Amino acid sequence: MCWRKVLLVYSKFTMQRPGFIIAGTHSGCGKSTVATGLMRAFSQAGYCVQGFKCGPDYIDPGFHTLATGRAGRNLDTRMMGEEAVCQSYEEWGQKVHLSIVEGVMGLFDGAGIRDERGSAAHLAKVLGLPVILVLDVRAMARSAGALAQGFSQFDEDVNVAGFILNRVGSDRHGRMVQEAVEESTGRPVLGWLKKGAIPSLPERHLGLIPAWENPETQNCVQVLGDVVAQAVDLEALKRQVDQAFSQPTNATSFSPGRFSSSLSPFPLENAHTTSQKAVVAVARDAAFCFYYQDNLEMLEHAGAQVVFFSPLEDECVPEQADALYFGGGYPELHGLALAKNLSMRRSIREVGEQGMPILGECGGYMYLARSLVDGQGEAHEMVGLLSGEAIMGKRLKALGYCDARMINDGVLGKKGSTLSGHVFHWATMKGLNTESPAFITHSPRETQEQAVGESRHQVLASWVHFHFASHPQAAEHFVQAAHHWRESNRLTHL
Repeated sequence: MCWRKVLLVYSKFTMQRPGFIIAGTHSGCGKSTVATGLMRAFSQAGYCVQGFKCGPDYIDPGFHTLATGRAGRNLDTRMMGEEAVCQSYEEWGQKVHLSIVEGVMGLFDGAGIRDERGSAAHLAKVLGLPVILVLDVRAMARSAGALAQGFSQFDEDVNVAGFILNRVGSDRHGRMVQEAVEESTGRPVLGWLKKGAIPSLPERHLGLIPAWENPETQNCVQVLGDVVAQAVDLEALKRQVDQAFSQPTNATSFSPGRFSSSLSPFPLENAHTTSQKAVVAVARDAAFCFYYQDNLEMLEHAGAQVVFFSPLEDECVPEQADALYFGGGYPELHGLALAKNLSMRRSIREVGEQGMPILGECGGYMYLARSLVDGQGEAHEMVGLLSGEAIMGKRLKALGYCDARMINDGVLGKKGSTLSGHVFHWATMKGLNTESPAFITHSPRETQEQAVGESRHQVLASWVHFHFASHPQAAEHFVQAAHHWRESNRLTHL
């Protein structure tokens, strides 16, 4: 029996938390709309729902949070690994009635042509979840049957249990497509959404505008739930899911309490128990908003107290801070405001030069640099802890998974430690000090390893967004570095 079948059998008998994946044939087919609408519709119907996002996405989980009232989470078999994905799904799925997972790109699109990791299809096999496929059926009728048949038969280990049609022109059109799809696949069409029936969500260069920025988002999510509840047969969908989970469970399956803390399902070796917790201050505002919920909880699980501050609004870093974490976001849209906050920039530069542990990812990397040139060509002074100048481009510069290996000992681990991450940026870094890079990266799209980012003092920054589940000791190491900073400062001031 091949490894895929072994894994599928293992999944069926260990992962028994009812749920399903909403996947699509391609990006833009409507899976985000359908998934968010279903999360809201089932929540309104009385279900406690957990939303998940397949892949390295920060924005969609925000919509899931609004739809369900529970923090949206990511499941990524390429970046987190299969074991961590199973642990996360089990930990959070066992607290709810139903888990709904939004796919990424097309159903079978993952890390590469010969690497299915990261795809919704691979996640479905790892977790033993049925897939409901969203079909964009504009300008097609019987051809939709051929499309559905191809997706349902492409990989026999992926259970495509049903379909939802999007952008249907009329009821007559919907009935024609339904007949074609059901006859060609033997699987049900569970409903359809007519073209123009749902509100469109505004976008910008990195995807949808985040839910927290748009005051109309809550109302939009409510409308999505109402429309989907009318258009999709929720009872029939739930029956399909129940049927997929009708197999008897294994007595040795994951159980509540397996993990050492409900805050994080990812095991850490030496979580601090001291009452004097190190404080990790996380930059969170309109400029810095890309964080995995699991990363923040893993820092807490490792013994940190996580607090938030705004480089846009606050005067300086929090007084109690022992480490700083700058995630990705949109500093290029707030360059002038960030530059004008002189006291904040000075505060960050001072603690950085004194040796405070600081982690910068993508947008945080740009902010910690010497300057930033925005999309209009205007240059703005930034923190200046790093040597480069971040310059926004007119097109995407990098997109994809990578593995990053520490060149020297640093705030995320010892020399040689490797973390999996993802890059997605439109900017380039000019004038960087190439003598002190942060990582050596390798990705399927690169023919050679590359030195990336910059390491200076206790600052570590690059374009890479990390998920700590790929190397849980990274969260622990960062908290330990913060704790050492706290202790050294305490001794200095005695």
